[in-house]
Amino acid sequence: MRKILLLYGLLVASISYAQDLPEDLFDVWYLHSYEYDLGPYVEIVNIDPPINPTLIIYETLEFEGLVCNDYLGNFIYNEVDDTLLLETFSPCLCGTCVNPPQSHIDLENDYFGYFEIDEDYEYTLLFPETDEKILILSLAPGFDLTFRNHPALSNPDVTLDQITLYPNPTTDLLNISKVAFPVERISIYDVLGQNVYTSHQLKEIDVSTLPAGIYTVEITVDGKKTTKKILKQ
Repeated sequence: MRKILLLYGLLVASISYAQDLPEDLFDVWYLHSYEYDLGPYVEIVNIDPPINPTLIIYETLEFEGLVCNDYLGNFIYNEVDDTLLLETFSPCLCGTCVNPPQSHIDLENDYFGYFEIDEDYEYTLLFPETDEKILILSLAPGFDLTFRNHPALSNPDVTLDQITLYPNPTTDLLNISKVAFPVERISIYDVLGQNVYTSHQLKEIDVSTLPAGIYTVEITVDGKKTTKKILKQ
């Protein structure tokens, strides 16, 4: 019984950690600037050619994002210090980024250098205007990442016609081809035009519960929309 109570206490504690974090933390974030080793702030808008690094933080404190290559990991909430402890971090140098310019390589090396396992990160949320949010992650004084909930610049690389869904036909899961910006929203409509699925949590699209048939998938990227047809078997 004592072991059961101990496990229950740990479970309640872990749940309270998530509840103590502000909901505004869980969002799609766009890197606007960073400061490295007490040096000058690097503004993303000044990087040529343009690039828009992203960070998506989920309520589980798992995260993923895209600089030139993909990356993912997870934080643990340190309730005592009100900080985020980095538990895992995995950059995926797996060919997502093909023949990148040196400016993108330098940015990615700097950015990935911020993520150190078992280190605590202070987080600051600011709300300068209505519907605008700022997130600052600080590894140490002079090591800051500054994000906003909107892109630093319009993305010239988003070509909606290049987005594909696979496998198609499918029986259960759908994947979305990589694009420069994260997909913001997925909506699926049946042949009658009724919405049967909507999600902002876009690690995967589970259509296993949908009846067999033809569906229209509406994809929102960088505020732009495109539609694709899928066959659910």
